[in-house]
Amino acid sequence: MSNATQSIVATDATSKTSALIRAAPSPHTAPTLHGRLALDPSRRLSRYVVIAGRGRSGTNFLLSLLNLSPLTHTRNEPHELMGSALSRLPKPWFVRDAQTMDENWDHAVTRTVYSMGARDHLARGPKEFLRPIPRMLGLYRMVDGPRSRALLSLMLPSLRGEEWLMPRWLGDYEKLSRALPVLKLGPTPGWMVWLLKHRPEARVIHIARHPGGFLNSWRNRWLLLNDRQEVRRRNQIRLRAIAEVFPDWAERFGDIDAMSAEEAELWYWTYTNEVIHNAGRGNPNYTLVIYERLAANAVEIARQLYHFCELPWTREIERQVQAESADSLSISNSWQEKLPREQIELVNRMLAQSTINEWWR
Repeated sequence: MSNATQSIVATDATSKTSALIRAAPSPHTAPTLHGRLALDPSRRLSRYVVIAGRGRSGTNFLLSLLNLSPLTHTRNEPHELMGSALSRLPKPWFVRDAQTMDENWDHAVTRTVYSMGARDHLARGPKEFLRPIPRMLGLYRMVDGPRSRALLSLMLPSLRGEEWLMPRWLGDYEKLSRALPVLKLGPTPGWMVWLLKHRPEARVIHIARHPGGFLNSWRNRWLLLNDRQEVRRRNQIRLRAIAEVFPDWAERFGDIDAMSAEEAELWYWTYTNEVIHNAGRGNPNYTLVIYERLAANAVEIARQLYHFCELPWTREIERQVQAESADSLSISNSWQEKLPREQIELVNRMLAQSTINEWWR
């Protein structure tokens, strides 16, 4: 939203907005029935969808496709938000304490699906749980935008921070309770192993991208923007933690100290995809999406995913999927011309050692 638009909303709609907010229950008063459910530690959702996979692998693209449905409430990386319920859970690389997960997971997920966050994608189409008048007044965009949200938070302290409960003047909690939550949790292999074993109400969509395409995107969109040695150090710390718990992976990793930033990153790519796939294989609540196939045939695969999620498929959604995926095929294949030869050789060596190399044959 431009500054001019914000000014118009603030000036021309101040009285309507203030009246609307005053009419809604204050976030500091006792919650409604659905508000209490959102905060109830014993609350367990009947169904939700989790998108898992390494970053730079099409997770955002997949989330955007499921966000086209008016029946979904999508959350983008809520576990990465400071102070969020999911951020308080154990590290997602592996789960050693199943009891801690069992005691805290359901409340964290329920809180997450009744919330909004700084990384969430704006819903461009209709959402059944959003109240029409606040949306018409532009309040949904204001809550979504960091600058405009900062202005609103002067009146509503509950909007401060990186994650906040959805204001009841913006979202209808009864309708929100019927929406399908879609949580993009990215590279969380330990959580996914536990989830697929212990929470049959959850459906896991695992998306994987060819390691060459992944590495090219990761180098350009992450490594170049950060200190290489610090990235390498953090990657090695993560691999050492995994190696201490799993001797078979320690043997496969070999000398972690000798790894470059790229090699350490590719090893975590391998670990993440193998572990999630091994946990989900044969489980009806798990499905695997190969990014290159999604890019080449977005409409058909999106249709299958909507069926997997038990969401209705319409002509309007099909039209929007076509528009969303217009450039995805050229992006998915560009790494072969852009990645340096030595990095392509590294990718080929890594893939040859992995049990999932058949995905791209």
